[in-house]
Amino acid sequence: MTLDLSSNYLAEIEAFATELAAHSGEILWRLFPNPLRASEDLNVRFKDSQKRDPVTRADNEVQDYLVSKIKTAYPDHGVLGEEGEIEDELVPDVVWVLDPLDGTRNFMYGFPVFACSIGVLYKGIPVCGAIFLPWPGVTPGLLIHASKGNGIKINQINIPSIEKILDGKAIITIPGSFPDMFRFDPVFAKQSGEPRLSGSIAYEMSMVAMGITQFAVISGGKLWDIAGAFAILSESGCQYRWLNNMADINHPIPIVDWNLPKVFYRDLLVSIPSLVVAPKNMIDSVAEGITKKSLTPGGVVKSFFRFW
Repeated sequence: MTLDLSSNYLAEIEAFATELAAHSGEILWRLFPNPLRASEDLNVRFKDSQKRDPVTRADNEVQDYLVSKIKTAYPDHGVLGEEGEIEDELVPDVVWVLDPLDGTRNFMYGFPVFACSIGVLYKGIPVCGAIFLPWPGVTPGLLIHASKGNGIKINQINIPSIEKILDGKAIITIPGSFPDMFRFDPVFAKQSGEPRLSGSIAYEMSMVAMGITQFAVISGGKLWDIAGAFAILSESGCQYRWLNNMADINHPIPIVDWNLPKVFYRDLLVSIPSLVVAPKNMIDSVAEGITKKSLTPGGVVKSFFRFW
């Protein structure tokens, strides 16, 4: 199918996605463990035998809500969600990519750093994103949203593009595996900033888009972690660089050849290559200041599981 890429039509999709993200936030807050009241049973289970990849009632309830609403409003669009059954079917030109709860482990322990991410891709290109973030004093939370050509908004309010100067005292986010996989060049290290770990990729990418952190290194993500944020970052004055040797890539999300006549949902399940996101005026300096280490097979395993 052909998607109307006019700003008006994409603004309609953005408004709908933002409404979905807002209600998803309400569901998440209702189920969030609260030390001041009795918490509902989250029905925690794990997708793996090592119990590193949890899924909760909150993940499933939000995903079910999102899929139902999207399929009703846009029956011709595809849906890929982290918690859904992956069917062996072709991906249509337009697909909604959902992470109902990014930061599940944070959520299940009552640590209020998580996100609900909604992204819309057209032939693999991010054209719309809406992300819910829990936030002090804001009910239900922050809704950061954007669509191609329409700028970036927070709770319906336009915000300016981000432009920063590298500051060694500013905050950055890196994955827990960073020391095993990458290093900062000595000169760059002095101005890179103070690192933090959040446990949610969508949360970290949103922090860059809002100008709260000056850059984020992302590793070990999946398509649902970054789809919504990619659409938002492109409208925020931020850019990204792949940290692997990927000079020949010709697509914003190089996990599959999106130009092939047939792309299946199963093709979209591979991990996203490591990347860095930052304001466009500093992205080259940041990317050039990060060096990828050569890992032994044992080191690869160690870096992958170190902070899970």
